[in-house]
Amino acid sequence: MGESAPGQGNPSPAFHFLVEEALRKVLSGREISFDEALTLLTDARIPTPDLVSAGARVTAAFHESKADLCAIVSAKTGSCVEDCSFCSQSMHHSADAPSHPLLSDEAIMDAARRAREIGARRFCIVSQGRSPSERDFPRILSLVQKIRNETGLSVDCALGALTEEQAAALKSAGVSTYNHNIETAASFFPSIVRTHAFEDRVRTVRILKKAGINACCGGILNLGETPRQRIEFAFALRELDPEIVPINILNPRPGTPLEDVPAADPWEMVRTIAVFRLVLPKPVFKLAGGREASLGPLQSEAVRAGARGAIVGGYLTTAGGDPAADIRMFASLGLSC
Repeated sequence: MGESAPGQGNPSPAFHFLVEEALRKVLSGREISFDEALTLLTDARIPTPDLVSAGARVTAAFHESKADLCAIVSAKTGSCVEDCSFCSQSMHHSADAPSHPLLSDEAIMDAARRAREIGARRFCIVSQGRSPSERDFPRILSLVQKIRNETGLSVDCALGALTEEQAAALKSAGVSTYNHNIETAASFFPSIVRTHAFEDRVRTVRILKKAGINACCGGILNLGETPRQRIEFAFALRELDPEIVPINILNPRPGTPLEDVPAADPWEMVRTIAVFRLVLPKPVFKLAGGREASLGPLQSEAVRAGARGAIVGGYLTTAGGDPAADIRMFASLGLSC
């Protein structure tokens, strides 16, 4: 679609009205319907700038003028038993990704200190695998407490599926937020993951909520899903009521089944984020993996459309942008970090 936003012509006032009607609903505490969201996403006669403006107004109404920055450490990487088609860490694929057991305590502490230095407010310990191992879990609980005490950072975790007992232990250790993405729509999930079910991921999110841990639950756009499945994904998230929604955009990894997926259209991604904001007014949206490669200079438009945070300083197996530049971007949009 180029550098200019699509839908900037002179459409009928009726199409402006569709956006205004959805905006009025959301600002008055009501919900837009599935069909309304699908129309907003797919009807090219609805101007993208109108949707971005609506997303901005909803975000301003429901959220503070602050950007929530989170840094992560890939504490245990590679040789994963799951077969997620987008992930270079899977042992089922031929991607050339790093592989190592759980890092030393000092290496993880160093990563936490760097997170604080680059301006992150949160630090997330991420481990590959279906669920935390009996050997690693006690160390992670201890590290959570140590990081909180020494750095003052909020410490999150992403360790895979949890039991109720594990969730309670994480809560006691001081974990306030846990990341467990549902990835995509339930109808598309079997095309992306075959080693576990969509319902397995939903179960862990419900366990988190029951334990009093904030759910950081989102997924990945541009996996090959249809627009309808994209809206299905948004409504699945609405039902789960997460506190944070990380928005990843596929950055195809060589050696994975999705390596040849065409690059995302950046304006399409901005439009999607705006519609997601109308469906999900309350969670904090965080731009995550693939944002630099897929959005480029339109990251600021994605922030206007609804994002209120970002993963900074790098991802699991790919590098990120300059955290200082991220902070400047948010500041230029009137958001403190």
